[in-house]
Amino acid sequence: MLCIIMDENKKRGGNDMFRKKILVGSITATLLLTSGISVALADTNLDDFNVEPFGTTWQSFALTVPGNNVNDSRGETPSQTKTNAFADAGLRIHSTGGASLDVRTESSSTNGSWRYGVTSSNTYALNSPHQAGSTVWLQFSTGLFQGPVPITGDWRSN
Repeated sequence: MLCIIMDENKKRGGNDMFRKKILVGSITATLLLTSGISVALADTNLDDFNVEPFGTTWQSFALTVPGNNVNDSRGETPSQTKTNAFADAGLRIHSTGGASLDVRTESSSTNGSWRYGVTSSNTYALNSPHQAGSTVWLQFSTGLFQGPVPITGDWRSN
């Protein structure tokens, strides 16, 4: 009788060991697959897929704002998808060629308020009353009697 009980315990112990091996193997496979996917995604160029960056990513821009207070697409940055509803947009101006400009956030449904007197080498928080998921861009404008202004900087819609 004692032999039968010992044989049963060995069988159960063997099953426990088998279960542990399956668990360890599953965890290892999951980690390998996850790291492989991460490497593949990290090497993906989103420009190839025409995907708008999420709003928390700083995006560089260089454009020439038309003169004479003209507000058209020439004074707009590339668009971003807003991540956080109503969060201020971020703007880092590298160069305005010494000029002072006005800027606001825009979307197809609403616009932020104008921020006046934006100049080189400054960072700004811009009013951005847009819903999460909205496509948002910046609109720059010059003064009424000002000529075209080349500018560079980074921005994010947040």
